Order: sequence, then structure tokens, then C-alpha cells
Amino acid sequence: MGFSRNFWFLFLAFFTSSIGDWIFRLSVPIIIYQVTESPLAMAAAYACSFAPIFLIMPFGGVVADNYDRRRILIIGDLCAAFVCCALAIVVFYLDESNYLALYPLVFALACVTAIYHPTFQSIIPQFVSNERLPHANSLIFTAENLINVLGPLSGGLVVALLGHVGAIVANGATYITSLVLVLFIGATTRYGTSGKFTITDALQRLQDGFQVAMSIPLIRYGTVIFFFANFATHLVVGNFVYFLAHDIGLRATDIGLTIALTGLGGIAGAVAAPFLIRRIPSGPLMLAAVMIGGVIVLGLLTTSSMWSVAFVRGLSMALESIVVVTMFTLRQRLVSSEFLGRTVAITRALSFSSIPIAAAIGGWMIELNGNMNAVIWASGIVLMACALWAYTTPFPRQELEAQKG
Repeated sequence: MGFSRNFWFLFLAFFTSSIGDWIFRLSVPIIIYQVTESPLAMAAAYACSFAPIFLIMPFGGVVADNYDRRRILIIGDLCAAFVCCALAIVVFYLDESNYLALYPLVFALACVTAIYHPTFQSIIPQFVSNERLPHANSLIFTAENLINVLGPLSGGLVVALLGHVGAIVANGATYITSLVLVLFIGATTRYGTSGKFTITDALQRLQDGFQVAMSIPLIRYGTVIFFFANFATHLVVGNFVYFLAHDIGLRATDIGLTIALTGLGGIAGAVAAPFLIRRIPSGPLMLAAVMIGGVIVLGLLTTSSMWSVAFVRGLSMALESIVVVTMFTLRQRLVSSEFLGRTVAITRALSFSSIPIAAAIGGWMIELNGNMNAVIWASGIVLMACALWAYTTPFPRQELEAQKG
């Protein structure tokens, strides 16, 4: 595909550690449930894994913009492997009296991810030309969706074969493998001032990054679109297992297969994205995908089988992939590398802030109505309203105007 050696090592490191992430996401909730049989305890683990996106990731962007990004990735993989070792020891001795020891370790691993993600996203343009960025992001998101397809099967197999302790150790091994692959990456450019900086310096640099990110109209409006698109999507996704089990009446095995099949749509969208980006301006492309997605999600109201649900949700995921790959590419092209880590972190934290709100509201709506119909209607309406609003802003014309200028 014409990518550099450095990019391929970076991609393989991402792919390897992402497999470990899936093992972790699958095994830890099962461990907690087997010990406690408490939905509240499982929800607390989810909160521990989600909170660092808001608490830590913005400062992770500051770190990414001020230190050697390759070194940050190496330290991140090393820390993640260490946390997995500690987690394996805790799981080995786990019972009802000490299960709370899991939560600080879940939080610690999520903190590592919160620093790792903006670093990973901001290092990509150092190894990929501007013209090849859509293809690089497409490859990365295709791999991510492939892991989402295979993750439930492979993760469950690992847990079944190795047990919970063995699965956690295997997770740690993926981070060590990722670390070794990153070691083969050549030197990267370091930005920011040399030496240590204080909390005040970090806050100032975070503010500078926010101002830079929000000064670019495509990034500013794109973040708002992502906020509402995430809200609408996670009204459904946050309660999707309930929909499959209650409304469609699927068995547990069919639920897993349905979720895996929908990932094929995400792969198709990620593969198609570079070709669409080359032919359609980013703003209109994203808004068309959001608008069509709002119509498509309403198709869930007509579904009655595993295959029909997988088809409709797969189409939705294809459109979501197009939006994500387009936005990631746009961000990497428009923001200078000096501020890219902070921009990635800030925009992700802002756009992800709607996800827990959506899951909670969706659950509340189900409690009121007894099914997902109102949730699906709300999801479609929010997506279409978001696209219509965005069409009235400079967002769909901004890229064309910049090119003319």
C-alpha cells in the first residue's frame, strides 16, 4: 500500500495491543459478575474504564505534544503490561472480600489508554504523507472493526482455554509484543520545550491546544457533530443487547453472532472511506453519512430476526466508519503536529461526553416504554436533526472555500 516501514510497525503494535484490549474488555466484566453477581459492580467497572477519557486524556494530549511520542508509546505498553501482571495476581486470589482491588487497576489501565490514544493518533502523520492519510486511517479502522468481529469469539476462546488469570496474562503479553514492535520504529520529532513543566504549564498548554482546535471551523463543527452523533448512536448501542434479547428474542449465542456480523459493515465503510474522501469534500461527505444513518437506524423498527438486525445495524456501522475515518483524516491534515496530540485528546473527550448520558437516557426510555421503539425513533431524529443543523453552518463549505483561497 506504499506505507513506510515505521508505519507498518506502528500498525502492527496497534493491532496486537487492540487484541489484548478485547480480551480485557471481555474477561474483567465476567470476573466481576461471577464474584458479585451485581450489575452495579459491573457498571462501576465500566465507569472506571470510561472516566479517564475526561479526567486524563486531555493531559495525555499535552504529554503527547511535549515529549517523544515513540517513547510515550513504549512507556505506555510497559505500564499496561505491569498493570496486567498486578491484575492477574489480584484475580488469582479474588473472592467477595477483596474484589474491590480490581477497580484501581481497571482505572489505571484506562489511564494508560487515555495517554496512549492521542499519542498514537498524533504520531501517524510523521510516518504517512498527507495524501496517504485516508488510507492509513482506513487501514487502522478496518483492523479495529475486524477485531470487533473476531473479538467476542477469540476473547471467549482465550478465557475458556486459559482461564481468567491466563487471559489477563495473555493480555499483558500483547502489550509486551506491542512494545517490541514500537522499538523498531525510527526516531520521531519532539515538540514543546525541553525539561519538566508544572501543573500550571500543563493547564496553559491544554488551554492553548483547546484554542487552536476550536479556531479551526471544520474541527469545531466536526466535534459538535460527533457529540450528537455519538449521543444518537449510543442511545441504541448502549442498549443493543437488551434489544436483541428482549425485542427480537435472540439467544445468547445468536446475540454474539449478530454483534459480530454488524462489524462487517464497519469494515466495509472503513475500506470505502478513502475512495469517497478523494471524490467528495469532507464536510458534505460526513453530513450525508450522518443524515443517511438517521434514516437507516429507523429500519431497526422493522426487523424481526438476527439477519435483518445485522443487515440494518451493519449499514449504520458502515456509515459511522466513513464519518470516523473522514474526521480523523481531516484533523490530522488541518492541525499542526505541534498541537495534534492535544486536539485529538480534547475533541475525543468532548465528543465522548455524550455517550454515558445517551446510554442512561436510553435505559430510562426503555423502562418507561417496555421496548426500544422510542429509543430508535429518538436516535434517528437526533442524527437527522444534527445533519440538517450542520448544513446551515459553514461546515459543509469550509473545505471548498479553503481550497479556493
